[in-house]
Amino acid sequence: MRALHQSAVLVILLATGCTGDHPRTLKRTLTLRDSGGIVIAEQESVEQFTAKVVLSTRPFLDLGGVSENPDAELSPQAPWLEPVRLSDGRYAVADMQRIALFSADGRFIKGVGSQGDGPGEFQQVGRVCVLPDDSLLAISENDGRLILWDSAGRHVATYARVGPVLIDSCFADGSVIVPTIEGGAPGDSDMSAQRGTDQSRVAYYRVRRDGAVIANLGEFPRSRLDAEVSYVVQVYYAHGRLIVADPRSFQLRQYDTTGTLRSIVRLTKPPPPHRRPVFARPRPGRAPFSVTAPGVSSAAQATEPAFGRVLVDSLGRYWIQGGDTETEKWTFIDAKHGIGARLAFPILKDRVTSRIVSAATDHVVVLSYDDDGAPHLRFCRFAVVP
Repeated sequence: MRALHQSAVLVILLATGCTGDHPRTLKRTLTLRDSGGIVIAEQESVEQFTAKVVLSTRPFLDLGGVSENPDAELSPQAPWLEPVRLSDGRYAVADMQRIALFSADGRFIKGVGSQGDGPGEFQQVGRVCVLPDDSLLAISENDGRLILWDSAGRHVATYARVGPVLIDSCFADGSVIVPTIEGGAPGDSDMSAQRGTDQSRVAYYRVRRDGAVIANLGEFPRSRLDAEVSYVVQVYYAHGRLIVADPRSFQLRQYDTTGTLRSIVRLTKPPPPHRRPVFARPRPGRAPFSVTAPGVSSAAQATEPAFGRVLVDSLGRYWIQGGDTETEKWTFIDAKHGIGARLAFPILKDRVTSRIVSAATDHVVVLSYDDDGAPHLRFCRFAVVP
């Protein structure tokens, strides 16, 4: 993609709203309406989004890559290489079995934590959350433990698993979101019976690190994780908003901290489902059978979800990755201004695609790999252009 001159970025960035020109330069492509205080943004399909998101080809910061110091390199096996920024400008990156700390200018400082099952140890880091005092709460993805570090990277406490903690769920007070409470929530004598009332939905709870339930956040659609066809209903907390993204219907909802629905973004005609032959493993005594995700049924094929990963930035704008077979394609939606745009990454060597792992006010962080297979986290300014 073409490089952007810095001044051009400042003129047409939607991020800061520093210019009043963007309503005239960018066509509104979403229908906005208010329904009882809930803002609803609709469009038939992403094909009607004519604007484009353009990334600067020169990142202003690059974390990772090959280094003379092996400790400064990020693991290519780490599934959640996502940076978070501390108040003093440092960055903490969720590496494989540690937290990697970098300075504001990208220099590696040190690794925090190590592999293992003891206090301050990880089998795999899920996410790292920055709390108001710059302490770091790390979610250990494999076992659901919560590990707290102070701002200098010293281990403070390790908390036992309180349930299947969602890796995108940290509130400012260190509480997290779990879809079920192991041992049952207060007043729930039988969690399985509660879930059995509606198999298509599951309750989500806000829980303190010690396991105490703060609030029931509500019931949301259930994910499907069976056979070769799967989709994940993403429920997470970010920037003071509870986000629920349902990939079966291309619908995204934002709730405030009280659980009140504030906005809905949806496509009335989601992308046509991709189809491919999918057969489940044979069960003993039974013939192989085909499976289909929600969508038009087919005896020999299965549908893909409408989208993959969904990110939201501090202004409440969405960055939506394509479905399973279109992971290099992204959609940008600024519901407040009724603007939708498309972005496509080039496919890199060895068919490894770049992807956005974090979105901020004026930039995104792109995970990509160099010729040596080393991961890079490149911080790139973006612009939305007609």
